[in-house]
Amino acid sequence: MQFTTNYSKMTESNNNSNEPMPAGYYEAKIVDVIEGQPTPSGKEKIQVHMQIRDDLDQALPKTNGKQHRRYIWGDIWFSNGKNHDKEYMLQPESCLNLLKAAGYPEGTPFENTAKSLDTLVGGKAVKIKVGINEYNGKKSNEVAYWDYYKTDYPMDPNESKPVEVKESDLPF
Repeated sequence: MQFTTNYSKMTESNNNSNEPMPAGYYEAKIVDVIEGQPTPSGKEKIQVHMQIRDDLDQALPKTNGKQHRRYIWGDIWFSNGKNHDKEYMLQPESCLNLLKAAGYPEGTPFENTAKSLDTLVGGKAVKIKVGINEYNGKKSNEVAYWDYYKTDYPMDPNESKPVEVKESDLPF
């Protein structure tokens, strides 16, 4: 398919800016959950990868409309638990806000905390509160584990399912 570039149609949100998004509430979809991301000090975390939804430009022109399609990461830190032993574990309580925001009803059983987070992958819609953190003079966005809320704009469930591509569908 042939096309002609037209950079005048680029918006603030898709010009590859590395500047943090303004703090506030955004509607996002969960695209991935990465387990066991270590920090330089050795402490581990789970990283929730989200994308600001691009279907709400008119409904939320000041937030999603300006930042749509940008990616943001939320960290859920492993803790050494109440016994303060040396083994760090993911505490189920740290995931409850995220699971509730994603629409899991009270009493939903999960085999373990990591498996509960795996079920989020695939575009679950959530509302998030984005903050700005400054560390070593560098500003970045952050989403705390308690800053996940039920979406105000539910997505069509058919849109959040991964697309199956068969090898025979590929042109090469």
